[in-house]
Amino acid sequence: MPNLNLMPEFPVGKMDVEVLVASSDAENRSVLVDSLARCGTRPLIAKNVDEAQTILAERSIDLVFCDEVLPGGGFHYVLLLTKTIGGDVPLVLSSPLDDLDHYLEAIELGVFDFIAPPFGMADVNLIIGCVRQNCVPRPTGGFRPPSYRKSLNRLMSVAYDC
Repeated sequence: MPNLNLMPEFPVGKMDVEVLVASSDAENRSVLVDSLARCGTRPLIAKNVDEAQTILAERSIDLVFCDEVLPGGGFHYVLLLTKTIGGDVPLVLSSPLDDLDHYLEAIELGVFDFIAPPFGMADVNLIIGCVRQNCVPRPTGGFRPPSYRKSLNRLMSVAYDC
């Protein structure tokens, strides 16, 4: 009988996606970082807006997971940073899905996706899969200037299309 385990226990392939996790909630951050590492990504942690700004300015980030509220500001500020110094890197908002209007407003502002804690491995895997399908390979040396990023230019739909 074939093995139907579609969720590998260890990363498959090289770690080609760098993900910024901007979260002040230690428990949710830990679960998300673990899930991202199992997807074969390289998670970086920012516990506040200032740390997120520094990482976005210094690193070539492919995706940002951001809590709705962080010390020093909220996701609105981090979203602005992703559009300016981050080279239009997609942002996934982490927030309870209790208000449809709030969800739609975030999508209209340019949020790539919305995920509610507790984070399921399948949800994280789907988001990383979408990013991987749209990533430009890193040039030699591991740094990809923001001008080389391929913009995802997509609004989130209820069903993932990648």
